[in-house]
Amino acid sequence: MRDVQPGCPPLHHETVSWAMVTAADGSQSVEVFIDEISPQGAAYQDKHEHEDHVFFIISGRGYAVVDQERLEYAPGDALWIPRGAAHEMYVTGQETLRMVTVVAPARTAR
Repeated sequence: MRDVQPGCPPLHHETVSWAMVTAADGSQSVEVFIDEISPQGAAYQDKHEHEDHVFFIISGRGYAVVDQERLEYAPGDALWIPRGAAHEMYVTGQETLRMVTVVAPARTAR
């Protein structure tokens, strides 16, 4: 992770993301990211028509809204976001949300 340049994904605020495995690395089946969203940050509503997402929560608490259903999350939880589902994430409290994000299939593999 020390060798990866972080970035902020589209439709995110106060978020840092490290791309660990992507199609640029040769993967056609999966992408893996380490993401941090600060307590003031958010992942605003987005929808991916061709990819599933899985978020594994390492630290921090908050809630996601997936197709208008509110889902609370805490460390040790995993959220599956099926392709085509509108989703957004918010942090509650003062601890930074840290999570592993898996996207399948890799987005540039189509």
